[in-house]
Amino acid sequence: MTPEPKFLFVSLCLTIAVIDVARLKIPNIIVIPGAVLGALLTTHWEWAAAMFVIGAAFFGFSHECPKCGYSETHTHPFSFLRGGDVKLLAMLGAFLASNSLAVFGLALLGTVVFRKIRDLRTEPLPFAPFVFIASVPFVLL
Repeated sequence: MTPEPKFLFVSLCLTIAVIDVARLKIPNIIVIPGAVLGALLTTHWEWAAAMFVIGAAFFGFSHECPKCGYSETHTHPFSFLRGGDVKLLAMLGAFLASNSLAVFGLALLGTVVFRKIRDLRTEPLPFAPFVFIASVPFVLL
């Protein structure tokens, strides 16, 4: 990836992570254009679509899981598609292509470990900061 998309990706991820920590929401006004710009700049349309589907499947499953904090914040059966986490994964796939799977795995691992350490079983936890932290090594390489 050339320096321009890297800078755009890092700045978008950092902005989204800060907003997610403050509001527990990922704004569509940032993440949807970010996914489209990432796909236009890097031409990884197939990875953007694949990560969107993976995110929809994962967050759809966790929506149905009563022990996941995600189900308390989203009450409609398909509200996970309105959530920014799924679109954040599409942006991740657009910018990082195959590395996005590793970043997603590391971010999930980070959230599980953080929940265990802090004993946060039912409280909602922002996902974007974990995605940002997990993606830093892949962007720097």
